[in-house]
Amino acid sequence: MDDAIISRRRFMQVGLYGSAVLLVPLGPVGCGDDAQEGEQEGGDRPDPSQEEGRFFDNEQYETVDALTGFIIPEDQDPGAVYARVVDYIDFLLGAFKVDPPRIYAAGPFSGRHGGENGFSVYLPLSRVKEISWRVHIEGSKKAVPDWKTLTGRDHIKGLQEIYTNGIEELESLSQRFFRARFKDLEPAQQGAVWRWTNATFRDTVFEHTVEGMYAAPEYGGNQGLVGWEYIHYEGDRQPIGYTRKQMEEPDEELVASAFSKKETDEAVELLQALVRHRQVRTV
Repeated sequence: MDDAIISRRRFMQVGLYGSAVLLVPLGPVGCGDDAQEGEQEGGDRPDPSQEEGRFFDNEQYETVDALTGFIIPEDQDPGAVYARVVDYIDFLLGAFKVDPPRIYAAGPFSGRHGGENGFSVYLPLSRVKEISWRVHIEGSKKAVPDWKTLTGRDHIKGLQEIYTNGIEELESLSQRFFRARFKDLEPAQQGAVWRWTNATFRDTVFEHTVEGMYAAPEYGGNQGLVGWEYIHYEGDRQPIGYTRKQMEEPDEELVASAFSKKETDEAVELLQALVRHRQVRTV
């Protein structure tokens, strides 16, 4: 299977018919020949160095922003740049720069449908959860200096190290082959550099880009709820919830936009092809 850009609609079809798609290094979830020139901006872009709780410096921020935009570019719907997915990643990597760490929004309500906005504050972590998250984000060398003595295992790379090394490699390849920064490359050139980078970095960025596009906006991405809007997801409805009529009767608008049998068959075929591709790559 070629590492071709597939349409976002086909990607969502496959996502509906098999979660295995998220286990496959797809390459960019793009928009085929329908791509529009340029990416919309989700409001004023922040200066990472001026906001508490961030990890990236300005150049790293720009690189990851462009990379998320390559993975989910704008088509008929806003893409990852507009949704500010890079903020989701940035705040995740810098979670422990604030107290409580930016890991679990308190809730139980967001205030979008009534009630107070409990998502604006974050919960303190237990000691065990803090260590676990610090190892995941910061790596065991920084989180638990005596890791090897205590566990008898090799040190674990954290997300911060994966991103720092991955961005450095990405920019090095961009300069080596195209003499420009990644953010300034054409999509085809970005695709080439993307395929040459470390697989762990690719898989990590892909996973976080999808998470940031569709997660609650309090975690940084999905600004303006754009990730929810085009898939007709209302998000958290509490404390209002749904009426009996809404629960028992079909949503006519959603039914009208449902996939046809042909589109469903195409989605199943694509999913099968992706699974075969995964098997070939792991042999």
